[in-house]
Amino acid sequence: MSQVPNAPPALPSIDRARLWAQASSTIRGPEQPVNEFDLFLGTLLAGPEAHGEMRTLIGYFGLTARDLLPDYFPIVTVENLRRAAATIDPASTPRQEANVLEIIGAVRQRPDRAPALADLIGELLMRATPFQQSLGRALERFGVSVTELAGACQSFFLNLDAQANAGEELGKMLAQRFPLKPASLPAFSSDAVDPKVDFIGLRPGADAFAYLISSRALVPPLAIGLFGRWGSGKSFLMAKIRFRIMQLSDLAATKGGSNLHILSRIAHNGLLEQTRRDLVTATTEATAAHEKGPGWNRNMIP
Repeated sequence: MSQVPNAPPALPSIDRARLWAQASSTIRGPEQPVNEFDLFLGTLLAGPEAHGEMRTLIGYFGLTARDLLPDYFPIVTVENLRRAAATIDPASTPRQEANVLEIIGAVRQRPDRAPALADLIGELLMRATPFQQSLGRALERFGVSVTELAGACQSFFLNLDAQANAGEELGKMLAQRFPLKPASLPAFSSDAVDPKVDFIGLRPGADAFAYLISSRALVPPLAIGLFGRWGSGKSFLMAKIRFRIMQLSDLAATKGGSNLHILSRIAHNGLLEQTRRDLVTATTEATAAHEKGPGWNRNMIP
């Protein structure tokens, strides 16, 4: 519903809202009474397209009408709303659910001023209806209470200057009272480990393996098998060993160390390198990278 259907221009905004609400109920089925979701659509369509109060309100939170309508609600388009509205006598009194009767009655009974669309929206927000519940669920991810928002809007509409642009002023109020904050997402890493932090006490074992692998006294080949259940710390132990070997290799390269090898790590990713050719390629590339400089090359294949 990116466009607002053409409504009879002589109708006050509150009556235009009722007309579109009635058209919406007609689309839901013959003889369906106007409910609060129909009224919501009515208030959305009755205001100016860009700065209507309801459009400003839900748009501020990045919501659309479909986000708030229940699953049973049919798809409402500009064309079928126009067709439905064309069959309605604006002077007729539609069937309305009790919630809608109470909302419209409360607006019309205000003695201080003529009822306006903003008043209708304020009452719709304040009432504990399925629409309010739907809006509340949509606002949860912003940390905004629907009752607090309804109260702020109701107070704002009651004190709004009749000559002011209601939509623009509402947007300013929302930005001041309910500033949107960047989403705070928990940091996570599915399988990466930080070898510099040891929460499970594996450093002594990692150091022992690193000295064994780096020792010149070791006669290769050497194969080490590491077995353990998921979450037992295998990846961390390997990362810790690699990190310690890197330190030892740097030490041997810069300060000398007759008892230590200068080693280069060649990692094999079984998911990516599934053939012998893949493994040979990875080995060749890592070896070439190692030959560019002494010690552990930190830019080698991970």
